[in-house]
Amino acid sequence: MQPQKKIDVMYDAGGNACGQLLIYLKVLFDGLAPGTTVCIKTYDSGSPRDLEAWCRMRNHTLVEVDGQYVTIRK
Repeated sequence: MQPQKKIDVMYDAGGNACGQLLIYLKVLFDGLAPGTTVCIKTYDSGSPRDLEAWCRMRNHTLVEVDGQYVTIRK
């Protein structure tokens, strides 16, 4: 079920996992204003863990992990 929080951008990661996903997200997030909330739909079971670490490294806030949806605030 998709999260019901305020989402500014919805991103469907498709079959991208780990490295490729993080490259796409870096490009996406570089173009966003601070405070923007992005919900990522991921199909890879390891992606939530990868995205949690990516948030720490990039100073983003991991808002929520709900199944295959990961919500991050820039």
